[in-house]
Amino acid sequence: DATVSVDTRKPAVADAALDAGADMLNDVTGLADAAMRRVAAAHDVPVVVMHSLSAPVDPERRHAYDDVVADVRESLVERVLLAERAGIDRSQMVVDPGLGFGKSAAESFQLLDRLDEFHALGTPVMVGHSHKSMFAGVARPSEDRFAPTVAATALAAERGADVVRVHDVAPNAAAVATAERTTREE
Repeated sequence: DATVSVDTRKPAVADAALDAGADMLNDVTGLADAAMRRVAAAHDVPVVVMHSLSAPVDPERRHAYDDVVADVRESLVERVLLAERAGIDRSQMVVDPGLGFGKSAAESFQLLDRLDEFHALGTPVMVGHSHKSMFAGVARPSEDRFAPTVAATALAAERGADVVRVHDVAPNAAAVATAERTTREE
């Protein structure tokens, strides 16, 4: 009964995985390839439209953002519109600002802090932050990124993330539940 997501930037792989029964497509290029948009539209499955500067990720590649949140949001607006033109309904899309993908730790934290601004795109918002290098300056020792991941999950939930993509499900689910308790009206 689990939802299976195929995480690929290759249209042929996506097509084969969706034909084999995958339920969802996660493309780290944000559906940059017109062929990928056609595959997603043909299968009529939910898609994650992520912001990234390059795929595969080049950790040395950086972009000079004027305002990382505004710039990433603007880029995602373009990708969402391209996806709609290809026949993908906006109700099938989830946007992901791509923490760590061509962004410094400071820029990734800005995106996390201002997640609520991505709801302007009219889609759910996903954050894939688990154990990312953005936590290296926070964690002690720097290799232990578990605690900062759980803390960021609570922050993401509080700031409007609809989906969090994490490795350690139980503690992150508890973080989301805790954040929800602070905002829920009883």
